Amino acid sequence: MDNIKAAVAMLICGEEQGTAFLISNTLALTMTHCVTDAIEGGAGINLSFKNIPDQDEINIKASVVPYEEDYPVSVLRLDKEIPTEPLGISCCEDHINRNERLIAYGYPHVKGHEGYPIDTFINDYLSENVIADGDVILSIAPIIRLENYSGMSGSPVVYRNKVIGILIEQGIEAIGNNHKAVDVKMVSIKRIQKLLDNAGIPYLSIKYAEMQDEISKMQQPKSYHEGSYYNNERKKNYKEKYVAGYCELDGAIEDYEKSIESQLKNIFLIKNRGNIKKAWDELRKLTSMVRGSKSKPSKMLSRLYYLQACWYIDDYEDGSNAQKYIKKALEITPEYDCRNYNAKKLFMEGNVVEVKKVLNPIDNVSILNTYIQLCIYNSEIEDAYEVFESKKHLANDGTYYLMSLICILDEDYALAHQYMDKANEENKDIPLHIMMEGVIMYWELLPSNMIYGDSVLPSLYVNSMLLLNSESKQKVNEMVSLYRKAYDLAEKAENRELI
Repeated sequence: MDNIKAAVAMLICGEEQGTAFLISNTLALTMTHCVTDAIEGGAGINLSFKNIPDQDEINIKASVVPYEEDYPVSVLRLDKEIPTEPLGISCCEDHINRNERLIAYGYPHVKGHEGYPIDTFINDYLSENVIADGDVILSIAPIIRLENYSGMSGSPVVYRNKVIGILIEQGIEAIGNNHKAVDVKMVSIKRIQKLLDNAGIPYLSIKYAEMQDEISKMQQPKSYHEGSYYNNERKKNYKEKYVAGYCELDGAIEDYEKSIESQLKNIFLIKNRGNIKKAWDELRKLTSMVRGSKSKPSKMLSRLYYLQACWYIDDYEDGSNAQKYIKKALEITPEYDCRNYNAKKLFMEGNVVEVKKVLNPIDNVSILNTYIQLCIYNSEIEDAYEVFESKKHLANDGTYYLMSLICILDEDYALAHQYMDKANEENKDIPLHIMMEGVIMYWELLPSNMIYGDSVLPSLYVNSMLLLNSESKQKVNEMVSLYRKAYDLAEKAENRELI
């Protein structure tokens, strides 16, 4: 729930109060009637983000992105980036079952400046003959009903962590129900697909019926087979292969897309630990499984092809195969964000002038990390510090690892240790990270006349007359211990590069 609250803003436009929510760090969606005063009279649009962790309230101006056609929903462009994760969007191609729970969050007038969550349930899908704006009626859980939901127009309606619709305020106010609204209407994402396509806003196409089939399969007992266990070190062999390796004890994995993300996370971990071959094998298996599934999300299959394209450049500098897989990704999702691929391809081809230009704007951690990598290759230390400071809300463990390398280039070894500590908070057993901790200590021990050039790895220092004090001896012992640990982990992970 916290991620939803962080991405939702109170909207003020002229005399109108409504709600808007982020779909990127610089774009938001709201209902068009919330910004009529801006469209027709030039009134300003002000957004207030009140629930971003570790941030004071952020107030920012926005403008309506103009389109030739009229839509019930408007796209807003913000004056600057908002440092929080935007909400993902799903277009549900079929009808969700009645009484399926959805969550909405917005800013009703009766709550003043407080945001308010409401639990809603699918009640009815309206036919084309009776649709005005909203095409879906949602019932409101009795315990949280308010007398008036005015102000919540523009609120995201979330199902399985994705926005599937936008509220347009209450539908009916029942006099016999203590004067409280009993239902609201929403505009489904399906109804505004054309707007999203015209604006180049990515979304995931899903089918409720197929998702339910997948979840049902995950919940079925797995058949245990005694046969062939000798070839698998006496581990269990199951009759069916599932996208996720296991189910939690308290229920099945939430949906098909989430299970694929879980598999990808494991593949990234294998690759980060240095077993490139195994990571490739697992990525190809996953791609084959998703491609053959009836429930394959097209955006996810595009992502798997896109990853292979990038990895062909990263691991093999193989532009031919990379181009083949980027073509597959774009055939499925023509608007797929290919900035990382384009930057890697340009750098491989030696076109360092244009590389950083294709990465902008830096609006996600993958783009940020590629940008910092380029700064390392080109020894552009100040540029790296500057972009990190402005985008560190996007950072992950990989970002902190890369920044430790920037600090080595800058000869700031104390700060390099700090960044490496943050990199290891999430993943403590990455062989390369552990080896680089030893490298930082080696740099610290080197005499100043041996520190030169723009290199992350130090020159080998050999001096038979070198006298070590007790503190230096302790550091050398720590270094040796780190190298030994990195070697052991690399050997265990079959990291041929590090061994």
